[in-house]
Amino acid sequence: YSFKRCAKPIIASIDCNNGVYRVYVVSDDVEQDVRVSVKILSSDRRSFKEIETLVYRTAKHSSKAVYEAENVLQSGEVLICDIEGEFGHDRAFYRHGALYIEPVDINYTIDKQASVVKITAKEKYVHAVAITGNALFDDNCFSLMPYESRTVSYQALNECAGESLLVEAYTLS
Repeated sequence: YSFKRCAKPIIASIDCNNGVYRVYVVSDDVEQDVRVSVKILSSDRRSFKEIETLVYRTAKHSSKAVYEAENVLQSGEVLICDIEGEFGHDRAFYRHGALYIEPVDINYTIDKQASVVKITAKEKYVHAVAITGNALFDDNCFSLMPYESRTVSYQALNECAGESLLVEAYTLS
């Protein structure tokens, strides 16, 4: 699922070099308008502030820094970039240092009739969602901002798959 994300025709990327943060939009073989939203997630993972929103027209086979700033993160904060367009959605993040994760509570429901799992973050950022079971999922590698929801479709590999699904979530500690 992580490779599937990296193989999208357009992705977001963030790096930091000498205190300068750069947010990139990377386009494979696609030209289209992409809405870019840059946010800072608080160190307690419960709130975020939008610091930049723009529309960028991608070029084929390109990687372009669409946002640049110095020293924007305080201790424990996370820089997040969401991009959205005809290709779908992508999210990238940057945090100084090692990534330590811990379990976090989420709300979820499994609709066996529709073969979907609806997942909603509670008041805290969810860095990773893991759904396991005897099924193929349309996604199983994503993050959620506080109170954000996502619906994941699945294809059961046997008639009991919907009953054996396990949904776990983790946040950055």
